[in-house]
Amino acid sequence: MKLLIINPGSTSTKISVFDEYTELFEESVFHDAPELLQFDHVNGQVPFRKQVIIDILAKHGFAPNDIDVF
Repeated sequence: MKLLIINPGSTSTKISVFDEYTELFEESVFHDAPELLQFDHVNGQVPFRKQVIIDILAKHGFAPNDIDVF
């Protein structure tokens, strides 16, 4: 079972992917303040952060459909 762990920080997006108890990878992406200030509210960042996560997964050879638990 593959698990995607997401930690959306104030200026970064961190994710880890596990296969059961084994970590397959971990990655952090730091966002510039102007990049995040274009959104009126933190909820407005959802599409932006989702794309960041999809891009990280793809970089490591995964697609969202490969993940069993979010």
